[in-house]
Amino acid sequence: MSRLHISLDDTKGIFKVLSLGKVSSIFETRTLDFLKEMHEEYGSVFDLYCTYSDGEYNLGKVPDDYADEFMENASWLRFGFHCHNEREENKGDILEFKEHYEKFNIEIARVTGQINMPKILRLHGFKGNEDVCDYLGKLGVKTLLASDDSRMNYYLDEVRNGKLLKERHLHDDVLDIDFVTSCVRLENAKDIIYEINKRNDRGDLLIPVFTHEWQMDREDIRNKLELCCKWGMR
Repeated sequence: MSRLHISLDDTKGIFKVLSLGKVSSIFETRTLDFLKEMHEEYGSVFDLYCTYSDGEYNLGKVPDDYADEFMENASWLRFGFHCHNEREENKGDILEFKEHYEKFNIEIARVTGQINMPKILRLHGFKGNEDVCDYLGKLGVKTLLASDDSRMNYYLDEVRNGKLLKERHLHDDVLDIDFVTSCVRLENAKDIIYEINKRNDRGDLLIPVFTHEWQMDREDIRNKLELCCKWGMR
């Protein structure tokens, strides 16, 4: 049976709000309030893939005052690394990537109390060379979510990338890591349930749907996300 995976990329807005220390609950942020509603209604689980820094903001500036509340909701609300900064291109320097990844995990653990990092990640721009992906795999990442379009993914060559795009799933036997293409992002999806059903009918074990945190105030995005949550509880 297919499993739906729902995630938000570029997550930083909720932490920017929390960094101001002016709210008493994490659910006073609009995005988390909506996700909680979806969880309570449909039992949905969400992975939020985070940006570590943006301008004067960085995750290290967020207080740990909300850690207990995050931990109370850790069964359905998880946080994973997406990128250090959306405006910075990862040049494939594995030492730099390790530094960024370790710093993120330290800070997200402090802020949210999260101990176990997600085993499914989507890196910014679907980019990461073989050293980066090998490093993530050795730390327990089992699946890297690939593009929802025809671009090149991670370190794959044209042949393997073509196979991935055609079959929607590719396993690298050497690194022992899976690549799974994402369903068309919600902001571009005309009929997301049609897209999900198409993959379900093809027998895909994992069906990843996603949008971006900065899209979450759009009514149409919330409506599409709710449709996905409804589908996931069937």
